[in-house]
Formats: sequence, structure tokens, C-alpha cells
Amino acid sequence: MKKILQPLFSLNMKARIYILVATAVIVSTAAASLFSFFRYKEDLSEKVSRTNRQLLEQVADNLDSYFDDLVRLSYAPAYNTALIEQLEQIRSGFEEAHQELETRRSIEKFLDEMMIYPRKDILHATLVVGHQVFYGSRTRLSVSPSADPETLDWYKQAQENAGGPVYVGPHLDPFLQNEDTVVVSVVNVIRSLKDPQAVLAFVKVNADFSAIERICRQIDLGEGGGLLLLDDAGREVFRSVGQIQAEKLHTLGENGMLYADGGRYLVYQMPVEKPGWRLYGFVSQKTLQSDALETSRLSLMLGAACAALTVALLLLALKAMLAPLYKIMAQIKLMGMGDFHVRFPDRQQDEVGMMGRTLNEVVQQLEEAFRNNALLETRVLRAQLAEKESQVSLLYSQIQPHFIYNTMNMISMLIQLGRTEAAVQNIERLSLLLRSMSRGSSSHTLRQEMQQLQAYLEIQSDRYGGALRYQIEYPETLADTAVPTLLLQPLVENAVIHGHEESGAAVFVHVTVTQEQGIVTTCVSDDGKGIPAEKLEELRRRMRMDDRQVEEEKGCHGGTGLRNVNRRIQLRYGDEYGLQIESMAGRGTVVTVRFPAEGGSYDPDASC
Repeated sequence: MKKILQPLFSLNMKARIYILVATAVIVSTAAASLFSFFRYKEDLSEKVSRTNRQLLEQVADNLDSYFDDLVRLSYAPAYNTALIEQLEQIRSGFEEAHQELETRRSIEKFLDEMMIYPRKDILHATLVVGHQVFYGSRTRLSVSPSADPETLDWYKQAQENAGGPVYVGPHLDPFLQNEDTVVVSVVNVIRSLKDPQAVLAFVKVNADFSAIERICRQIDLGEGGGLLLLDDAGREVFRSVGQIQAEKLHTLGENGMLYADGGRYLVYQMPVEKPGWRLYGFVSQKTLQSDALETSRLSLMLGAACAALTVALLLLALKAMLAPLYKIMAQIKLMGMGDFHVRFPDRQQDEVGMMGRTLNEVVQQLEEAFRNNALLETRVLRAQLAEKESQVSLLYSQIQPHFIYNTMNMISMLIQLGRTEAAVQNIERLSLLLRSMSRGSSSHTLRQEMQQLQAYLEIQSDRYGGALRYQIEYPETLADTAVPTLLLQPLVENAVIHGHEESGAAVFVHVTVTQEQGIVTTCVSDDGKGIPAEKLEELRRRMRMDDRQVEEEKGCHGGTGLRNVNRRIQLRYGDEYGLQIESMAGRGTVVTVRFPAEGGSYDPDASC
């Protein structure tokens, strides 16, 4: 986010205010427009969905009513006693041929009278008794003598479902010759009055399929939308929508979205209860959103115009309001360049005028204080420099007498014992240390520091007769890094004294140097007796004390070397750096010093 806003922060205040005001107006206008669009779209979708569902329910009810009429018509033969008796006679068999002919004429006359039904789309009525077919129609058509009812699916289904009507989808009636009218049918059963379990005949009522189409086309679901009517077996009955695969519809709920035929559709479904069919309504999402998109487009155009006018008026007002502030900024800029004679015109009585008068007073006070502070600053800087140098000098004064005395005493003993070569080596090592101390430089390279440290440890190792072991590790890449002079020597001396001299036990001193992200970390560890917890906490407390607190606790001793090293680091690099000490009784001590790397920042004359 900071990188994204960086170009904005690089602009002046005037440009930033203009950009922020313009952005706020544009964003708020766009947000309001988008909110109104989505709210309108949601309301419109809800209203359209409710309307479309009502329309779909109306179509389903009309289809149910239509099939209900066909079912009622198919029940008509079952209520005619004379017709039932004739069917019983057909079942029993005719004694004479003329009786069979009269019965056929009577039955077909009844079927013709059924066609007087006011709905002209009901075309035919067929009565099937065994292998005999009786036929009635509004118009005389020829009956196919070769049609066998036993081979027809609807006849088999009616036999299996003898308890209720069977609905047959669009088809051509196989009993009729030269008839190309597509019909839908209802097949019902006629039972014997003497034996209710006995089936006398099957009645099939045909209606023109165009009536179903007219009912389905009564509603308009918009451009790209339409209906799909499937029978109870999933076969297509009617379609007024594009090539949408019926298989995809099984995964939908009552209402759902469907991606098909290159578009997105909101799908409604409704059962047609009488025939057990299912009606699907498809509304194109594109059509559904077209009105909302048009309204949104107009809203955005109006909002953009209002936003542009608002931004223009605000920019003019801001320009007039910011002019006095820019005068104050110009005055502050001159102050930053050292000109304390500038003054803001004392004419405005508003908040800006009050700010200008306050600034005039501040400038006057600064002009007076600047002269006094210049002298004080010089004195403070000199005092701080003198304090740093005195800290280093104090450290030198602590190290030299104690260490030199012990070393000279050891060299004297070596000479008395006849170990002249070891005495010479220690004299050279001591010479190296004294030569580096005598230069008084405040810093040198890490390589020089490690050379001095190794000389010191070798002297102490000879002095303790091998009871002191040590290891120094640092990467060659850090060899030229600048470090404060005698940074690690007091820490190593503490490890030697407290780890060996006080207990007489052998001690191992390990010195490591690492660098990560520009921070140098030096670590001095030993495996001596360690520091008790109470004393460790006291050492840490004294390391945090300033000079005044140390002066007040004159009776307290210990930790002076650690405090001096910590103080040198903080005086040189800042309070965020310095020394940390960790220890556990019986397990040794680890002292860590952190400070920023100063590659090449060392005194070239301080070489060993």
C-alpha cells in the first residue's frame, strides 16, 4: 500500500488535497450509483421472478384444467348404462352377425355425440374392446384396419395402470389413416358393473396438440427466454427456448441458474399435476438485466456530471482557502533557510490569521533563541566528545597496570626457569598489545582486534600453564570491518579471571564474530562456573546505570569493565546497540555485543 501511495506523497499539499477531494467525490458518486444499480437490479430480479413464477403457475393451471376436461370426457362412457350393457354383450359374444353390426353403430354414435363437446380442439374418441376398435370424430376419417392395440405403448400402460387415466404426449394416432394432425390423449378404463375387477374397454380421447401449444405460448418470458415442457418420462412435449439439454435440468432446485446455449438463464420449474409432467420457464439473464443496465448507465452519467461540477466548485473554493496557507508555508521555508526576519501579514481574523500571528511570535522567539543556542550547542558537542574520550582513556588506565604487571611477572618467572624462548615470545606479544594501546586510536579493523586478542590469550595461556584453552572464529569477509579499540579484551579478561583464576579449574574461551543485515554480532563464551542469578541481575542493573547513578553507589563494585564496554558502544552507535550477558551457575557465561558494521571506517595507522 505504501508503494502504491508513494507517488501521491511525493506531490505538494495542494495537489494532494485536490486529488483527495476529487477522488472522494468520484468514489462516493460511483458508490452511490453502484448501490442504486445493484439495489434496482435486485428489486427488479425479485419482481420479475415473482411475475414469471405467477405466469408459469398460470400456464401449469391451464394445462391441468385442459387435461382435467379430457379426463372428465373420458369418463362419459362409464356413466352410460346402455353402453356398458353393449360392452358386456361384446365380452360375452354375439349370437348373430347383425347384432354385432348394430352394437358397433350404437357405440360409434355415442362416441360421435361425445364430440359435440364445445371445445373444438377435442378431435377424436376411440373405444378399444379387445382387438375391436370403435371410433368417433368431428369429421369422418378412415380407420386403419391393421392397427393392433396390443402393440401400442399407451395400451400396455393403460392395462398396467388400470386404476386411473393415462396421459399420452404428442403423437400421430395409429388407428387413423391419412391423418397428420399431432394429438395428445387421455386413456381411461371402463369396468364391468357386474364384476368391478373386469375391464370391459379402454377409452382414448384425442385433442389437437396445437391447444397445448397455444396455452404454453400465452406468456412471454422476454428475448432469449421460453418454455420447455417434459412428460413424466422426461421426453420433450413442447419447447419455445433454444437448444437447452433436458439432462442439465435434473441438477437444478426449484429455481436456479443454468449456463446453456451460450447464455445464462434463470430457470423456474412447475409441476403439471394431472399428467405428471414438468414445466420449465427460462429467462435470459441478459434480458433480465438490460433495463437495470440502462438505468445504471443513466445514473452513472448523471452522477459523473454532478461529480465533475462538484469537483470544479470544490477546487475553486480550496484554491481560495489554501492561498493564505501557502503564504505561511513560504514563510516557514524562508525560516528553514535561516531568514528569521519574515512576517505574515496580520490582516485575516479567521483561524489562518491566528496561525499567522502565532507563527510571527514563534519566528521572533526563534530569532532570539537561535543566537543563544548556537553557543550552547558548540559547548554541548565538545562536552560529549570529551566524555567519550574520557571513557576510552579510563578503560586504558584500567587495563594497562593490572595486565602489564601480571605479564611482566610471568616473563620474569620464565627467564628464571630458563625458558628463554617462551619469555621472548611473550615479550613480543606484550609489545604488540602495548604498541596498539599507545596509539590511542578509538577504532581499528576486526583483524587488528583479533590479533591483539590472540596475543592476550596466548600470554594468559602460557601464564596458566595450559589450563586456558581458546578458539577465535570470524569470517575473512569481516576482516576490514571497523570496530572500537579493545572491544573484546575486557570481556575475555572477565572470562579468564572468573572462569579460571577464582576456581583454578580449566576453562575454554570461545570468540565468534558474525554479521547479518549490516549488524555485527560478537560473542564471548566460556564454560566456567557461571554467575549466580542474583549477581547476574545486579550486573545487568549496573550496566544500565548512568554516570550519576554510578557516582551515587560508590560502595558498589563489580561490572565496571562490562559497563565501560556497553557505554562505549552506546555512546558511539546509539542506545539500541550494546552488550547483553547470559549466564547460568555451573554452565558458563555468554556475553554478546551488537553494533552496526563500519566497513573501512578505521584508522590505518593503528596496524599491529
